[in-house]
Amino acid sequence: MKKITLTLIALFIYIFSIAEENPNQDKIDAAFMQSFATQSDQIEPIIAELRQNENENAYWIAYGQFYSAIYYMHTGKKDQARKSTDAAIELLEKIEKKNSEEHALLGYILGFSVSLDPSSAARISAKAASQYKAALKKDENNLRAYLGMGESDYYKPAEYGGGEKVEEYLLKAISLPDQSVENGPSWGKNSAYYTLASFYKREDEIDKAKMYCMKGLNEFPQDYQLNQLKQSF
Repeated sequence: MKKITLTLIALFIYIFSIAEENPNQDKIDAAFMQSFATQSDQIEPIIAELRQNENENAYWIAYGQFYSAIYYMHTGKKDQARKSTDAAIELLEKIEKKNSEEHALLGYILGFSVSLDPSSAARISAKAASQYKAALKKDENNLRAYLGMGESDYYKPAEYGGGEKVEEYLLKAISLPDQSVENGPSWGKNSAYYTLASFYKREDEIDKAKMYCMKGLNEFPQDYQLNQLKQSF
């Protein structure tokens, strides 16, 4: 349930990055926020446009569908959220020779899908883990793969070994550049700072929690989650 709650909090994040965002990422992020202002999915027209060249734009179509799913989840439309999530997963799975970012995004969306089907958490989490492993095999400096692994370990129950590698994975994530390739995805580092600081807070290491929260805010001063965490100290 914590995964669901924190995912919904993340709905109010506006992604600010020191890297130059891909134009498709920028448009989808802006449409995501606009969806809440208009109470309607503003991402779908962007997805429709991207579908004119689906093979070339598969990553960004799936990214858009993922954010549509988060929007629908927040507005109580779970069936729509599941439909968008399934469509994103199916699209990425169809790519025969995935690059590192495609593997990482697929893993991340699979991780989100656990909130829609908690009964399959173990099976889905294993699938996500295999995608992160594949992502790192192709690019050992993929921030989003380490972010996904860190978040997965953070939310895994302690009785199943959860929490043992959160610190390792997320410290690695924040040490990496936002973008692995020019004009590629640049999302995720703000979430890595937030989850790392939250982990330290959970472990009652308050000084470390404050330090990484402030480091995150130095890079992402408008980040909703980090600002909320700062207020909790």
